[in-house]
Amino acid sequence: MSMNISKSSFLACTLSLTAVLTHGVHAQDKSEIPHQSAESYLGVDAEKMPLILLGDGFEPAPTPPTVAKLLPDTGSGPGLRLDMLADPTGYPGIALPAPEGQWDLTGWQFINIDIENIGDTRIQLGLRADNPDADDGPDRRTFTLNEFDPGETKTISLRLYATEWALDPPVSIVGMRETPGQAAIDPANVVKLVLFAVRPKDDGSIVIRNIRAENKMRRVDTATFFPFIDRYGQFVHTEWPGKAKTDADLIAQREAEAAELASNPGPGDFNRFGGWAGGPQLEATGHFRVTKHAGKWWLVDPDGRLFFSTGPTCLDVRFGGETGIEFREEYFAWIPEPGDPMFENHSRVNEGWAPHGFYKDKLPYRMFDFHNANLERKYGDGWAEAFGDIAHKRVRSWGMNTIAAWGDPLIYRQQKTAYTTHVWVTGTRPIEGSSGYWGQFPDVFDPSYRDFVRSAIAEYEQEQTDPWNIGYYVDNEMSWGSETDLAVATLTSPADQAAKLALIDDLKINHRNIEALNAAWGTDYASWDDLLERTDAPPDLDRARPDLVRFYKRLCETYFRTIKEEIKAVAPDKLYLGVRFAWRNDTVVRASAQYCDVVSFNVYKYSLADLGLPDEIDRPIIIGEFGFGANDAGGFASTNTKASNQAQRGEFYKAYVESALDNDQIVGVHWFQYIDQSSAGRPDQENFNVGMVTVTDHPHAELIEGIRDIGYRMYEYRTRSED
Repeated sequence: MSMNISKSSFLACTLSLTAVLTHGVHAQDKSEIPHQSAESYLGVDAEKMPLILLGDGFEPAPTPPTVAKLLPDTGSGPGLRLDMLADPTGYPGIALPAPEGQWDLTGWQFINIDIENIGDTRIQLGLRADNPDADDGPDRRTFTLNEFDPGETKTISLRLYATEWALDPPVSIVGMRETPGQAAIDPANVVKLVLFAVRPKDDGSIVIRNIRAENKMRRVDTATFFPFIDRYGQFVHTEWPGKAKTDADLIAQREAEAAELASNPGPGDFNRFGGWAGGPQLEATGHFRVTKHAGKWWLVDPDGRLFFSTGPTCLDVRFGGETGIEFREEYFAWIPEPGDPMFENHSRVNEGWAPHGFYKDKLPYRMFDFHNANLERKYGDGWAEAFGDIAHKRVRSWGMNTIAAWGDPLIYRQQKTAYTTHVWVTGTRPIEGSSGYWGQFPDVFDPSYRDFVRSAIAEYEQEQTDPWNIGYYVDNEMSWGSETDLAVATLTSPADQAAKLALIDDLKINHRNIEALNAAWGTDYASWDDLLERTDAPPDLDRARPDLVRFYKRLCETYFRTIKEEIKAVAPDKLYLGVRFAWRNDTVVRASAQYCDVVSFNVYKYSLADLGLPDEIDRPIIIGEFGFGANDAGGFASTNTKASNQAQRGEFYKAYVESALDNDQIVGVHWFQYIDQSSAGRPDQENFNVGMVTVTDHPHAELIEGIRDIGYRMYEYRTRSED
């Protein structure tokens, strides 16, 4: 998933926790330790603390070319108007420094600003809070995003604390993206707010008012807080519908849901694939394909019916309640002893993957999977098979028709639900000078790159001809950077880098000799060999830009062309669904549209109304990830697209899917993910309430209500204008 920024707290006082620094884990059933309920500490008073007064004496300092103008009080308080020019690659806005140098926001949960969009277009805004030297590290800043329709007035709210209470005294809780009772940054030393638009395609104007801290929290006694994760992997100190207290609760939920699913088997207008049985009959090719029908792009299922793809990613028992227990034993009310069947079945040593956060430098370490332990308690020895069986039933019953990326092949190969295949290309030599959140960029010019692509695709032999396979996603959320970044990374790589040799070959064609290149770039290379051996970036990127952009375009096209050729060589009837962009620029999107059957984006927003391709390219689009999270069911982190509760998650889901159905280019949207992440954090610290089901395998009922609402009428909704 995108937007993964590890966070830590700079609280002045910390309480050290003793950790057992061995791979052995000692069983500890601490459920008998008395706890004072966290709710007894909760309390919200109505206090607000103004942070900046937008009146006489305030001198706005927007980032040029943004223009700021103070407005008089017309009843809602004095305002500040910001006029921002279109900047598809930038973040225009305004910095709002603390008038006295810093704010002490200890104990305040939110920073809130009232905003009115007085422009004519939808705008996505971000609000960021900074500690000193915020640009030096993500742990010194925190941000939120929100979207504003034309004429809309609402509050953008930046949450400083993940919970409505703070631990007293403060304590270091590790291994989690957002932690209970702690602030995302040092709340006692907030020096600046930044309000910005996110890559606006059009000019926009907003008015801001009432910059304030809000929701003064009370304290939870740290001595009563630990352990805070129960034997089922749930947060101890909060109650919510469906929270399991005993194994009998899990059994009762299983029986109740079986009856509910039997009474709601799925939409009546779905055919066997989930296509529109009542829609037009098109050519049946025996495989999924894309077509444009009545002015809209569609998938077409193997039986020739229009198909709009919806469903969850990560439908696999690997993606759920697994979390690190070593070095954090105090967090858990129960950890099984070695020799206990639960330990043997659901505990392992993580030796390979912890790309960010607390566990990055602690490999190998012991983990435990609470979700799978709960499946065993709920379904017995056949829990893995039961997981797949009920997943197929749930997807259909909830009005969806696809097992999206990272589904378990043992589940999707049962040919009960359409699916997408996800391929990771690993083992390639990277561009040594590159960097990225999920890793370095592969050297697509290296002679071995195509072999690695071919081998990765070959791992999925059955999928090559399976009619239930929609197509292939290859890779995910790659760091494409700007239209020059990977070219610069290539120049800063060693002399034996294949991409660097390819770039220098291009430069030799574009420039007569090294002297001509030096004249164009303002450089002092002694020879082409000198350029090859050096690993410094050009001193003036503007002068080098034409050559760098040209090579970047070639690199992008080589990447997509190579993958397409290898897919079509073994699976000519399957769709190439792209790379699931999280970060992108127009050049790489154009390359994707040139070679992919469908262009894929991971889009964590509230609407897709303004999503399209550059230059009005008319190609189909699929959403590889989206989702909304809340903190009312035992979670602490809720993604950047936040909801206030599970019911609002369902409302946001419905509105998002409706916006996709209204977009003529979009052919599907895939939810991230099927199971909630562990509240205690997965290996990279993500601990989002992203699931359709909880760590105890219980559906979030109010979310499912929203999913069903639009799922059962999505074909009618998408074609309503054709009637």
